[in-house]
Amino acid sequence: MHKILFLLLISFITISFIFYSKNDSSEFTSINLIKKLPNINFENYDLTPFLLSEKINSSKIIIVHFWATWCGPCEVELPELLKFYENSNLKNELELIIVAVNDDKNKVRKFLKTIPIINSKISIVFDSANIHQDHFGTFKLPETFLFDQNGQFLQKFQGPQNWQDSILLNHVNNKKNIKIPTH
Repeated sequence: MHKILFLLLISFITISFIFYSKNDSSEFTSINLIKKLPNINFENYDLTPFLLSEKINSSKIIIVHFWATWCGPCEVELPELLKFYENSNLKNELELIIVAVNDDKNKVRKFLKTIPIINSKISIVFDSANIHQDHFGTFKLPETFLFDQNGQFLQKFQGPQNWQDSILLNHVNNKKNIKIPTH
């Protein structure tokens, strides 16, 4: 009798897992959730308000990157993204916004001190209230969104990316086809 109950329990857990993974939030594409850079407030690194939509019409391509120190892949990817930004020929035409999600501000500051290439033009902001989830449809980290100069959505990158990949660099540097393929 115990074996039958055990097998039923294992079967139920397996079926539940399969159902959950098929209905996972990653099925939703940002193309369905976001069309334009939202008009939302985050908290700046210096704890002042940061209005995301103020970056629209800056004549720059806007990159919004969500990460956290409690996310292992994020800690590996962020330095690569910063190197990508620093090495891009279009550095002056890119607006990079790094959003620390549900993170301890002191841990973020400590981690960022370990990265030698923090450019003062990079906006580092905090989202302690999970505002990004409602506006970007972001539930997994890291995630990166690309917007044109008018704030129109271009591309979403789910999960860690190889930002040093020459294909990515060529697309951004040439600005010919800004819709960069995901890996």
